[in-house]
Amino acid sequence: IYSKFALMRDLFSNFNSKYFDKFIDLSIGFLEAIAIFVIGFWLSRIISKYANFGMLKRGIEDSVRLFLKDIIQITLNILVIVVAINTAGVKVTSILALIGGAAVGVGLGLQGSFSNLASGVMIILTNPFRVRDLIKSDKFEGIVEKINLLNTTIRGQRNELIVLPNSPLFNTNLQN
Repeated sequence: IYSKFALMRDLFSNFNSKYFDKFIDLSIGFLEAIAIFVIGFWLSRIISKYANFGMLKRGIEDSVRLFLKDIIQITLNILVIVVAINTAGVKVTSILALIGGAAVGVGLGLQGSFSNLASGVMIILTNPFRVRDLIKSDKFEGIVEKINLLNTTIRGQRNELIVLPNSPLFNTNLQN
């Protein structure tokens, strides 16, 4: 009888030890992932600010500078997320495959937004107008305040802010 009790005790202690060790490993991985998130997002914000400052010192146009700053920060944040998830012990390849499949569905649903995105990139790269330029068309007139990837903000004649999607803005005749 004692040997059966000792066998059960040993089995139970091995069971607890194995799962307790697994729990400790997962907890440490989770805490490391949280630290990577916090430090990584903080560093990505600082790096993008320094890149913005460097481009400002070199006299790069405001719209291009802000565009590149946003791209740098978004890219670094995505990298931080992937590294943190991997550190937590989650297989990143399956998550990336899932994200890729979801991106196709979202892409089909957001064709109009992607059209605005492509037009925003073209506006930034070709410079048909710049920040602080006066632009006129049949429907609106104002001074360009900000050029984003999806829209452009202008200040109208009555000092009102007008937010225009980039696709129609890029595809219409403008007087600059």
